[in-house]
Amino acid sequence: MFTKYILVQRLNENRRFEQYFSGVGEYVWHHITRKEIDSDDTRIFPISISGNYNFQSVPQGRETTYIVDPNRKTFKYTENYSVQEGFMIAVRMPKGYIPLTLGFGERVKLPFGDEKSVSPGYIEVLYNQIEKICTVVFTINNQTNFQFNCTGCVCEGNYPTSLNNYSGTPINAVIKAHTNDVKAITNKDLEIFSEYFLENTDFEDTALLINNIKGILDEENHIDEEKVHNYLNKLLGVINTSSSFVTLIDSYNSGNSAHKLIAAILLGLQNMG
Repeated sequence: MFTKYILVQRLNENRRFEQYFSGVGEYVWHHITRKEIDSDDTRIFPISISGNYNFQSVPQGRETTYIVDPNRKTFKYTENYSVQEGFMIAVRMPKGYIPLTLGFGERVKLPFGDEKSVSPGYIEVLYNQIEKICTVVFTINNQTNFQFNCTGCVCEGNYPTSLNNYSGTPINAVIKAHTNDVKAITNKDLEIFSEYFLENTDFEDTALLINNIKGILDEENHIDEEKVHNYLNKLLGVINTSSSFVTLIDSYNSGNSAHKLIAAILLGLQNMG
């Protein structure tokens, strides 16, 4: 894929944040999916660049927040971006981690004219299963200002494969990363999370909703984003959005693969709500 500017941000498992920038040029990039680190540029792996690039290390700015919780095996990352068209931004998560929530916030616009808000680009969530590295990539088509925030956790099951690479909505990307090891969600699975749902929630209907979402996202070809969105809106109507984010993380860490999927969905819906 072609781009004019490249920014690679590394969230390291030792709590260190690094970022590398290569200015205006003509670059072709691709994501290395099934390969170990070898002679490629280890600073930006698993992104590979063709072209006359010259990466410079850029110090962490005041707008960047990166916190690692070693006890819960989670991290939280927030960044404010102000970039022009032609940017490729790659956020490389710590090795062995996968995303739990992905969120965006527009910076406030001055109320000039009747300009309508349009999407400035798109997002991809990419996996290298060999090295257990997840990379979130933004391709920017129009000049924009936005905030990105994400949380992630150590993947203790099978690490997602390239089949989980995703360029749809952020919450769907997170859910898709957690469906590999789950056959189906049952009423009993949901009852463990009863405190996170509203009273009188029908767990049979709720389990059916989650399994329908899983079935759609497990498709390798066409994914019906609108249908998933409708299912998620129905789920949003029965969850307790005021429940504790921290205790949900603990439930995620202590649960089996089905419980991790449920917790990931609840965390994502809290982020939406």
